[in-house]
Amino acid sequence: MRYGQERGNTFRDSSLLISYFSVSSCCGKVLFGRISDISWVNTLLLYIICMFMSGLSSLIAIFSESYSMLVLYSVILGIFDGSFIGLMSIVTFECSGGENKSQAWGAALMAMSLSMLVGTPFAGTWWWWWWMMFNWYWWLDDDGTYLLTYQLVYLPTF
Repeated sequence: MRYGQERGNTFRDSSLLISYFSVSSCCGKVLFGRISDISWVNTLLLYIICMFMSGLSSLIAIFSESYSMLVLYSVILGIFDGSFIGLMSIVTFECSGGENKSQAWGAALMAMSLSMLVGTPFAGTWWWWWWMMFNWYWWLDDDGTYLLTYQLVYLPTF
């Protein structure tokens, strides 16, 4: 939401981006759940493609100059976020076999939780360390936003 405001949008318009994301996430859960029910669809490959597209779609945000591009980003990311939520249990259960479902589900949730727990503080510490070490004032854009930081965060997608 703050990113939308930094791009020059009002608070109301920026907060609507969350609604667009939520509605499209719901649609993505249903859509990819129905697609995974088709017998000839490889669910693991579908999951991998959706995760790649989720990361790739984040590039739309950093290059968006208009509100309509941010809406497009919210909708596309929401659809693929829905695929992540909807397909994660299916893929975990298909890969684990019949008797190890609960252990596999617990391990998948633990790995996801650890990455969420450690990822954000690590990124913040890394940014702070580089800024303090080299005093890189160019890290901030001219208008005081962190657009360059967002661009560097999405660089590992490729």
